[in-house]
Amino acid sequence: MVNAKEWIGLDIHFLILALVAYTFKSTHYIIYHKVLKIRCGFFFNKTIAIDTIYKISESHNPVSAPAASLDRLELF
Repeated sequence: MVNAKEWIGLDIHFLILALVAYTFKSTHYIIYHKVLKIRCGFFFNKTIAIDTIYKISESHNPVSAPAASLDRLELF
């Protein structure tokens, strides 16, 4: 794209890369006053009462939870 001077395409690639990097950088979990707060980028912000969790299992499913790794815990 640089050789062909396709600057709009290059800008789109950098924008997508920045969005993915921000999503990975901003993913975090906080336990506060018996509540689990999950944040992942702009799109995912969830609060779960710890008392409502009745099962935790290992998972490698990318759909099960927001995480930067495929080694995950799935909460039920």
